[in-house]
Order: sequence, then structure tokens, then C-alpha cells
Amino acid sequence: MRGGRDAMRSAAPWVVGVLSVSLVLGLWEMAGLREGALASVLPPPSQFLSSIAQSDFRIGLGSQAATVTESLTATFFRVFVGMAVAFVAAILTGALLSLSRLATWALSPLLQLLAPIAPIAWIPTAIVVFGINDVTAIFIVFMGVYFILTLATLAEIRRIPPEFGTVAGNLGATPLQRWLWVTLPAILPGVFVLLRTTSSPPGWRCWWLRWWGCVTGLAPSS
Repeated sequence: MRGGRDAMRSAAPWVVGVLSVSLVLGLWEMAGLREGALASVLPPPSQFLSSIAQSDFRIGLGSQAATVTESLTATFFRVFVGMAVAFVAAILTGALLSLSRLATWALSPLLQLLAPIAPIAWIPTAIVVFGINDVTAIFIVFMGVYFILTLATLAEIRRIPPEFGTVAGNLGATPLQRWLWVTLPAILPGVFVLLRTTSSPPGWRCWWLRWWGCVTGLAPSS
């Protein structure tokens, strides 16, 4: 009896989750089957799934269509490269600002000015400057992550107890050594948590940019 109850408790979240998703899909299907503006904008799952199956699971239109595997590979490449470049740039910027008071005075106003800009606002600029290609998607992901990570890096640096630096200095560590062996290990957990939090929006923006380019014929299929 006890084992059965434990099994039911462990399975309960999965059952409730499946039921909630099924309920949403059912309501979506019922709403989409009714003729109206909603059906034209948001067709029911049965319609677009059958369309995807008929297109041999390709994303895009005409010659710009790509397989799901190609689309996933291209999107993951753009997102991961953009986030990796933003991560390294944010860490280096944080190091520069923490080691140089002049750099803090010069760059902090720019960071505070550009950080509130929504990443989607960079899309027109990126399209004009780079066109529709991998560099555009990587740039948009970079701009969506860099400023947030830089500010987070500075916040994590301020949270480090000053005793850490004092002890390292008493042991003969140079400012660079203190940053590499004390500051960097202390800030990485918090920065990685924020990087994980910000990983989804850049991915959706990259997907949107890819879809828009394929539909308009301005982007290559991979």
C-alpha cells in the first residue's frame, strides 16, 4: 500500500501536467475549428501539424525551406555563439570596470543607457547593417545578453566580501591574481544562473528572425 501511494505521488505531477497540456490543446482545437479571425491567425493543431507532415517536416517556403534538423542546428549554433561571445565580453568588461576606476567612469553611463533597450529593437539595425544571415542572428543574441550579464557581473563583484581581497593581498597576490583566483570564482555561479535565465528569449528571437527571413525570401535556408 505504501509503495503504491509513493508511486502515485511521484506520478501525480506528470499526470496533472499532461492533463493541463491536453486541456489547452483541446480548447485551442475547438477555438480554431470555428471560422473567424482567430482561426486564420492561430489555426488548430490538427491543421498545422498536417501541413507540416505534408511538407515533409520542412520549415520555410519554397527554396528557402529547411528540414527541422537543419533549422535546429542553425538556430542552436547562432544562439550558443551569440551567448558565448556575450558571456566572454561581459566577464572582460566586468574585470576592466572592477580594476580601473577610469574605465568605470567612462563605461558605466553607456551601460546604464543601453541596457534598458529591448533586444528586439536592435533587429532593424542588425538587418540594415548585416542583412539576413548568421551574423545578424548572433548580433541580436549578443545584444540581448551582453548588457544584462555585464550589469550582473558588476553586481556579483560588489557582493564579494572585502575580506577575500584583503586576505589575498596579505598573501602577496597582485590585482590580476586576485581577480583570477578570488573574484572570478566567486562571481561565476551567479553569472551562470543569470545566463541560464536569459537563454530562452534570445532563442525565440533567433527563431523569429529565421522564420521572417525564410518567409520573405531574404535568408538562406541554413
